[in-house]
This record gives sequence, structure tokens and C-alpha cells, in this order.
Amino acid sequence: VPDVYVYSQLIDHLIKKRNDVDAADRLFQQMQRQEFGAVEPNVVVYNMLLRGLCNQNSGLSKNGAGWSKVRCLELLKDMGSRGIKPNTSTFNTLISAAVSNDDQRSANKLFKLMVDLKVDPDRMTFTTIMKSFSDQRRPEECARIFEELDAWAFGGADKIAFNCLLGAHGKAGDLLQAEEVYNRMLKRGIQLDSVTFNSMVRACCALKDPRRAAL
Repeated sequence: VPDVYVYSQLIDHLIKKRNDVDAADRLFQQMQRQEFGAVEPNVVVYNMLLRGLCNQNSGLSKNGAGWSKVRCLELLKDMGSRGIKPNTSTFNTLISAAVSNDDQRSANKLFKLMVDLKVDPDRMTFTTIMKSFSDQRRPEECARIFEELDAWAFGGADKIAFNCLLGAHGKAGDLLQAEEVYNRMLKRGIQLDSVTFNSMVRACCALKDPRRAAL
């Protein structure tokens, strides 16, 4: 009788090598049936299937048509009913898919659920939520999440987080705050890149200050 490891390898193969998320989902349901051993899926199997369902819009699946939100949330609920606690990877996958598909409301709800379930976020979680607030033109919320990240035990904000915050202020046309973030990067010794300067130029242009943008 195949065990959960065998099924996880098959599901992973169907998603990554065959680009067939639907077949992986069918196998996921099949493994739990009595005639196939009634194998209980674990968090690894759930995460594999969720990644496939969330990445269909990127062309990973030959038969996908975007983020399968309903199916993803069904799987998340199914995990809860089985007593399987989602982990950081579970939520990062779902939150990233929500943000990529401009579903900011779902991204915020998922982050709240993550906190409620006491699942520890990582840098990717924070920066994804920051991107969500940045896209919504809510730099004050982006800054709040940034400060939470910067105070976190795993080492504080990195260049990606700084650029995300700088970009949020740039999109909002808040040059003063953008310059403050820029100067914080310099004081931290964080190497500036094209993303940093693009955000500064955007902030200057939003204020119709082409001279400063050119500088």
C-alpha cells in the first residue's frame, strides 16, 4: 500500500513535471479513498497542491485559468477540520496568490488568520503584505508592517522590504517619506539598486519635480 510519501512524490511530479494540477488534485482525493488505502494527507501534501492551484495563472498548469481561490480555501478549511495546522509556507503561498491576483481583501484576511492561529510569519510574509498595501496606495499601513518586520527576531528588514516601503511612498507621491526611507537605507549600509532609484524617480515625478527626478 503506498504511503503518504509516495503520494506526495506523485503529486509533486504531476504539478512540476507534467504541469497538470487537475490530475494532482484528483490523485489527492483518490489517496484518501478506502480502496486506495485511505492515506491521510499531511501539511506537505496540502502545501504542494496549494502551490499548484495558486500558480496556475503563471502558466504552470496547462489546464489552469488563474488562482483557484475557491478550491484553495476549501483545502485550508479541510486542513482545519482534520486538525492539520497550516504552516508559514501554507500562508505565504495563499497570501502571495491573493496579492498577485489583486485580491487585497483576501490577502488581509489570510494574514489575520495566520496571526490568529499563531503561525509565525517570515520575511516573505511581511514583504508580500507590504506589497498589498503599497498597491492599495496605503503607505501608512505598509510602514506599520515594515516596523513590525524590522523589530522581528530573525534580523530585521532587508533590501527587499526597504524597497517595498520606498515604493509605497513613491506611488503615493510622498517624497519626504521616500527620502527618509532612502536615508535609512544608506545609514544601514544597504546597497541601493535600480528598484530603489526607480521608486525615488516616481516620487519626484508624482510631485512634478523633474529636476530632482533627473538628479
